[in-house]
Amino acid sequence: MFRYLSEELSGDFIVYTSSSNIPVRSCDSLGFAVKAVDQKDFWRGNLTWQDVIKNVDQGRKSHKVSAVILESSLRNINLLPNLIALK
Repeated sequence: MFRYLSEELSGDFIVYTSSSNIPVRSCDSLGFAVKAVDQKDFWRGNLTWQDVIKNVDQGRKSHKVSAVILESSLRNINLLPNLIALK
């Protein structure tokens, strides 16, 4: 799905994920850019906080940010704050 979105956006597509999720394969073989986002784990890793808003704000300086796709997991305690901030 991400490769298709990248192709539709003429290669101007960036996936931000925690560093533990970054694939070993090169970004060339994936078809899109992958960058690390800061993640803090709480309650023995059962809850996480990813600083998505900071990365979107930095991305707006060099790119036109037209959409943000967030993982909908109850573990992500930043989901609601991100939905409000990135509306």
